[in-house]
Amino acid sequence: MSASAIASSAPEEAGVPVQPPPDEVRAQIRRILGDPALQASPARRELLRFIVEETLAGRADQLKGFAIALAVFGRSDDFAPQSDPVVRVEARRLRRDLHSCYDTAGKRDPVVISIPKGGYVPHFACQDSDPQPMPLLPGDARPRSSWLAIALVAGVVLGICGWLGAKLLGSTSWPWSGENGATELPRRPKIAVLPFSNLGNDRDQAYFAQGITDQIVTDLARFKALFVLSLQSTGTYQKESADLRW
Repeated sequence: MSASAIASSAPEEAGVPVQPPPDEVRAQIRRILGDPALQASPARRELLRFIVEETLAGRADQLKGFAIALAVFGRSDDFAPQSDPVVRVEARRLRRDLHSCYDTAGKRDPVVISIPKGGYVPHFACQDSDPQPMPLLPGDARPRSSWLAIALVAGVVLGICGWLGAKLLGSTSWPWSGENGATELPRRPKIAVLPFSNLGNDRDQAYFAQGITDQIVTDLARFKALFVLSLQSTGTYQKESADLRW
């Protein structure tokens, strides 16, 4: 496969990475190798140059461990990959170096060069110069696990409190009488409803979490046998709350 074929072999469908032309790939190599943030050793820099040039020259099918060991790392013809893993080790480190580059100074570079695991043939792709953050999922496929978790917890809380209220209201000792015959105020159990937390980045879920909290407080307040603490009074308990992430 020729270099021009590599540049024009990418499909045009949306979502498929566009292959950059060879000149842009070489410019990107110079950009990477000139980046002070690149921590690659001289041997790994040469490895990057070699596999890129071989691929652009149409010899990607010859990028095997044996050929790389001889051309880049100066091994002799009796090189045995089984006993000398230099190519695998350095390729793994080079993948890490490239990943680090594109996570820092190379974030907006026009060409992305990567080395897929399982081989030594580099992959080239174009990217936007000003990439926008991608959503976790499309709006119509937004995960509802956190919504279900909130609803489930709310249902459990309401169920327990409803059962507790029914037990107290059905008690024959209500209200209690003191030893001197005077009626004492009932000692109602106190319940604190801590605000639900939005564990995602969706503002709609944050609004839903707050609404669930308010609804539970309102529903529990209907039980005269319970003393429901106001949301302003639950600050102390919030610091002790457990992480209920699902």
